[in-house]
Amino acid sequence: MTKTAVATAFLWTLAPLLAQVATESPAARQVYWQRSLDDALALCKATSRPLLIAVNMDGESASDRIVHEEYVDPAFVALTRHCVCLGASVFRHNARDHDDDGRRIPCPRFGGITCGEHMALEPQLWEKYLSDGDRVAPRHALVLASGKKAFDLSLCFDLKDIDRALEAAIAEVPPLDLSVPVDADWATLAARRDCCGRAALEAAIGNVRAHDSDSTCAAIMALGEHGDAGSLEALRLVAARLPLASTTVEAVLRGTAERLGGPTGVAALWRGFAQDIGAMPGDPEPDARTLAADTLLPEGPLPPAAVSFALACAAVGTGHALALAGRGADAPGNALVAKLADRLPVRLSTLLQSAAVTPRRELTAPPPGASDAMPEAAELERQLEALDQTPKDQRQDPEWCARFAKASLDLGRRRIESGGRDAGLLLDDAEQSFARALSKRSENYGWWIERARASYFRQKFDQELECGQRALAIASGEASIPNEAVLAATTSALDARTVEALRWIGDACAHLLGERTGKDAAVELGGLIDGLRALGIAAASPFGTDQDWLSFGSFCTAIGLPRQAAAIAQAGAMLFPTSRELRQQLNVALWSCGRPELSPAVAAAIARAHPSADASWHSGYACLVAAEDARRRELPEAAWAHYREAGRGLNEAATLNPGYADSCNKLRALAVMGMGMAHAQAGDQAAAADALRYAVTWQRDLAQVKDGMGCDVFDLVDRALEWRATGPSPVDPMQMLAAIDKNAPDTPFYAAAISDALLREALRADGRNPVRKPRRTVDAGGNPITMPMGLPNAEGDRYLLASIEVGRVAAARAQAREDKVPLAQSLTIWAERGFERGDNKGVREALAEAAPLLGLPPPAADAGDDALRACAAQLRSQLGEARPRWRDGR
Repeated sequence: MTKTAVATAFLWTLAPLLAQVATESPAARQVYWQRSLDDALALCKATSRPLLIAVNMDGESASDRIVHEEYVDPAFVALTRHCVCLGASVFRHNARDHDDDGRRIPCPRFGGITCGEHMALEPQLWEKYLSDGDRVAPRHALVLASGKKAFDLSLCFDLKDIDRALEAAIAEVPPLDLSVPVDADWATLAARRDCCGRAALEAAIGNVRAHDSDSTCAAIMALGEHGDAGSLEALRLVAARLPLASTTVEAVLRGTAERLGGPTGVAALWRGFAQDIGAMPGDPEPDARTLAADTLLPEGPLPPAAVSFALACAAVGTGHALALAGRGADAPGNALVAKLADRLPVRLSTLLQSAAVTPRRELTAPPPGASDAMPEAAELERQLEALDQTPKDQRQDPEWCARFAKASLDLGRRRIESGGRDAGLLLDDAEQSFARALSKRSENYGWWIERARASYFRQKFDQELECGQRALAIASGEASIPNEAVLAATTSALDARTVEALRWIGDACAHLLGERTGKDAAVELGGLIDGLRALGIAAASPFGTDQDWLSFGSFCTAIGLPRQAAAIAQAGAMLFPTSRELRQQLNVALWSCGRPELSPAVAAAIARAHPSADASWHSGYACLVAAEDARRRELPEAAWAHYREAGRGLNEAATLNPGYADSCNKLRALAVMGMGMAHAQAGDQAAAADALRYAVTWQRDLAQVKDGMGCDVFDLVDRALEWRATGPSPVDPMQMLAAIDKNAPDTPFYAAAISDALLREALRADGRNPVRKPRRTVDAGGNPITMPMGLPNAEGDRYLLASIEVGRVAAARAQAREDKVPLAQSLTIWAERGFERGDNKGVREALAEAAPLLGLPPPAADAGDDALRACAAQLRSQLGEARPRWRDGR
């Protein structure tokens, strides 16, 4: 046969598949996940359709297969068309739910809905429908119109069990048509409450030109008449284009937004705009779209949370937010705005720029009261006993009072550390004695600082603030916090005593945030400005530490300013490039901003400015963070690139500082494991298996290693060996173990993991057997049920025998009882399969090998059927259910 003939024949074999792909619409592979429980229940009621609940999770092989195979299988999707569907997961995959233009960012695992929506659904569905069982995933339940569950399945060994249960339950239920007419007008689209209708509405609004005010207003007015709170998603698209819109659009948008969401819903939408980040900010001022989005807010009083956020924006110099804060429920209109306006906002850009050029100064000695050093408890007890011998007439001396107060404070702190008694009484004694000392010598700076410390431990933060302010006045000669412009002008204006006083003021303001929220707006704004300014100046000062920068950034995070927190963390990391805490805060802040992919670039910029082993280590770690983010977003190719960069950075760190070799090797092993998970995500199981072998070359013992997504060696082994819709894995388990043994010989852990994975596949192979019979099992609530299940088959036998073979290796190397459990479990299941088949061949041998592994007597050589069954029952009582290793939540 010629090459042309071969090619032609091959194409003919593909013709049916190609025809199917050509005619298959994308919708055939997309479950119509509804956006909220309210939408779903309304649709169920209106259409008399059952509710299908699907709970998924990350890091578990069955959940991953369900996402990548089941949820996109046209046959399964067709079954879901008879139901109203809700998908839930507690895991976030996209860092944010909307892009800078207000468009929704669909979850890469569910599709159609955002991560925020499926995260919000999980606790709601658990409370309303699923609390009768364990909180595990994957889990699928069908709730009929009567409220009764048709099924509730979890831990299925065959994914098609879900199809079969669903097909049986909806046999008499006609499919639900959620198609949207191509000529639907604005009113029709606005009245839809299902995911397809809402998506069509948003697409239509997205297609309207920004300058087309007539069409935009028509859409907004239709929403005002026919929409609901869920329609605010569509208004987000309009709000993002307000800088190009007319004043008419602004006016119509504001009224519609308030009508649909009320003050609370609209304020939450506005806050989302104000917190968005487009790029790493040099100036924390919002862009034009965020400023224009203020037109969403109602004219009347705002909810307390919106007022507090507006005050936070005002505290960092966003002038428009000050006027918004003046519309609080207790605000006397313009009078409040005038009252608030006398407080100069904190110019963060000035602080950050000043910090970059301010030389660091080392303290020769800490200022009075600044040191946390304390004697041991026994010494403090001796000091207090000696002070108690002082005659009563000398106990009013301020020096005696201060010594007694300090010893009481330190002993109280020691008692807190050890969980000892009377810590509160000692702290009260310290406060009273400091008060007496300062009443006679109020100019003593150190006593005010120590009294602030006592107030902190007594959780009297108002008093801590007052003490810090008194210390500041003594140190600087000024009653108020210096302006950051002073720091920019000259570094000599600040001494170490001033900085220490500012730390206590800032700490007190941070602890008073909750107490001040929603009350007097002027007091709340004053506390925000004082806290930011005190912590910011302390951090930017010549005496600033990495802990000061952590406190500064944490304050911004606490008041809902993630962009500013990211800018602060970056500035702090530039000054203290070796601080792991600051680097962690930076990575978290970038995630909170919705831009985790910036972590490697920011780390690289710091490394260029401060080349060192530490900088290279942090660059490598930042690439790990970005790689895991790519895996969450189902982008394995991007993850590979980041993991490779991580390896280069860690290799450079270990070269520059050989003392970092151990830490770098651990992270390199983690990176290689992550690379393997990404290969498995892309469908390359052989590369996933090879990654584990390579990871062991960097770190022999990976038993306790988990990545940032909670995945471990068991997860990687599962994915390398699992059967998928494309067929069995090409990986030979014994060859996989042999490759690992080259670097980790005599270790039972990897053999046990492989044995456990093969056991899982044996039971899954049985589950796929088309020869089925009713068998007793339990549903997700632990309730006994009977359902058709696949019988043990030859494929399952092959997997189980392979599990036994590898399990014997683990048992031979056993260091603890749990190393023998995989073999005992597989052998016991082999015996139970023999009982079920009515064939006892090999049963006695399996039980005789399994029993000693768990410390049980083996069956006698001439044991009959009853004795063998009794031995198997003993083993089963110790092993628990005939399942692989249990994992939390899975």
